[in-house]
Amino acid sequence: MISKEQLLLLVFALYFAGTSLQGCGSGPPSPPPPPPSPSPPSPSPSPSPSPTPSPPSPSGFSLHPIEVKGQHLYDSVTHQPFFAVGIAFPNTLPNDPAEWIAVLRRISQESEKHVNMVRLYDLPLCFWNDLEGSCFVDFMKEADKLGIYVLFPGTGSTSGYIPRDGWTNAQDCYEQGKALNMGRNVVQRANYPNTLGIVIGNEFFLEAPTFRAANVFKAYARDLKAYMTLCNDDADSPSKGVMRQIPVVYAARDFGDEPDADIMSFLMCGSAETSIDVYGLNIERWCDPAATDIYGSINKKVESVNLPGSFMLTEMGCPQNLVASAPPGQTCRPMPGLNPPHCCPRNWGQVPDLFKNFNMIDGFSAYAFWNDGAMNFNMADAKWGNATLFDDGANFFKQTKQVDKQVDRPVTQGQHADCPAKLRGEDILPLDGIKSYDDNLYPAKQCPSPRHMRTSDIFTYV
Repeated sequence: MISKEQLLLLVFALYFAGTSLQGCGSGPPSPPPPPPSPSPPSPSPSPSPSPTPSPPSPSGFSLHPIEVKGQHLYDSVTHQPFFAVGIAFPNTLPNDPAEWIAVLRRISQESEKHVNMVRLYDLPLCFWNDLEGSCFVDFMKEADKLGIYVLFPGTGSTSGYIPRDGWTNAQDCYEQGKALNMGRNVVQRANYPNTLGIVIGNEFFLEAPTFRAANVFKAYARDLKAYMTLCNDDADSPSKGVMRQIPVVYAARDFGDEPDADIMSFLMCGSAETSIDVYGLNIERWCDPAATDIYGSINKKVESVNLPGSFMLTEMGCPQNLVASAPPGQTCRPMPGLNPPHCCPRNWGQVPDLFKNFNMIDGFSAYAFWNDGAMNFNMADAKWGNATLFDDGANFFKQTKQVDKQVDRPVTQGQHADCPAKLRGEDILPLDGIKSYDDNLYPAKQCPSPRHMRTSDIFTYV
């Protein structure tokens, strides 16, 4: 007979099975998703009756965790600056991690291991089957072997979501789609050394009323960080003393320098406990192949607001139909339905000197290897590991091999400003009225296993 715990875990797996990141692709927002089941998912108890981890054994992970220190990203062991040379991973891949690994290997092969980060927009269904996301271990180990860090999604579209409308108050907005539960479940299953961060929102802010709910994301950051602190501090936690704070990321639509700075400033206002760690911008500005300084103004704006946190381009790349002409020796391919109805290869000329030219940008995720909702951004003709690269993809991978990382990034400290009452002219619903929820479903004994964590001062991973 199936146990109550097994039944709850099955419900949980089904609940998050349709998860995919909100707003990805910089396209128009999807219609509000249907509400989830009124019964919240619950993970099963820890398989071990004892919270004390067994003696460590080597697991093969070699990459060091990346941390946010001041305004930049650093290797937590060597303390050297980390520069993310990344790409948007295909969405809607099948429930077979072997297919995901095939794409990962193709990306590494094409870039000759110069790509060191991928951004995921969804996860295989099997990821939710157990508390450790066992089916995804091989993917993460292969990524480690290839020198690749991973950005995980922390919100979805049909579950684990934060609705743009259809809510009655800020608590309803926060709790309706159970986004916090998804984030905690990602922490349980993705606490690897090469997990770069968890993206807790993607292009949520669109129409003016969405700015009223801005504190929902500060509540999400607060409560996800509190969960990781619980896992590190509580005596019942299997990961007591070795649970790190995985960086919390928000990926924003590009509204222009001033609005972008306002949103970034708000999400990093107040205190570190209620702030995101990395502000990401999904940017489509670099359309002129001859341009040299398109990111200069946003780089200066980020520098001037002087915030404590990292800045990345979480999606980077002009829509191919807005590129005026193909690079020499290449051609545009027809794409009916677009305006103009063609896709011209991007030359990706901003890539090699990006970190040298823009001192506040710590990384980028080129958009996209393939995405089924953004055909005018795709670098390949399919989402598979054996897909044929378009000229656009070949150009990108060629440019990654020229990236200059010999750039100094001294530790600089920004300041948390006081939180304003308005954002982009809208009254913000107060943070103190937004509470954590379902905490009883995530006791310390169900915190992540320490198998893949740093367990000693000599940085052994087990």
